[in-house]
Amino acid sequence: MIMGEFHMIPLKINNYNYMKRAWQKLAHRRIIIERVTSNTFENKHYNEMKKKTFISAVAILFLIVSTAVFATDKPTKTTTQTMPDNVKAIVKKSCFGCHNSNSKNEDAKEELSFDKLDGLSAMKKISAFKHIGETVEENEMPPKKFVEKYPDKKLTNEEKQTLISWAKKEAEALVKKKF
Repeated sequence: MIMGEFHMIPLKINNYNYMKRAWQKLAHRRIIIERVTSNTFENKHYNEMKKKTFISAVAILFLIVSTAVFATDKPTKTTTQTMPDNVKAIVKKSCFGCHNSNSKNEDAKEELSFDKLDGLSAMKKISAFKHIGETVEENEMPPKKFVEKYPDKKLTNEEKQTLISWAKKEAEALVKKKF
């Protein structure tokens, strides 16, 4: 019996040391787990802050750039002020019915809108005046079907020449001013 007790004592000590080491390992793992989870939380928080900062910076940059772009886009001299009365009368009689922003004719409105001509940049105005001169000179405007339906809207040769020369002068003036 003494022999058994002798063997039991080291077993109890070994068992105690084993348990002590096991608790230490668990405590160490718990600390590591806490560090990992807290770092993960800090990383998530840091990433969220970084993301919000980036989005804010992009938004501010967009506002600055858009303000700079719109501030430098100065409107050019308005066409309606430079359009002579005889040209206004011709445009009103034969063109404005289809070529305005309130027209039901979507194709004509999209191609050219006389009431939006003022808001165009100089390059787009030059292109628009060139297009006006060419289409009138080639007898494309007003269209034949339109003239058949409304014969009073047909342009006379004198009105055609007036429109062509006006469009050419306006385009040349803008080119000289631009370059």
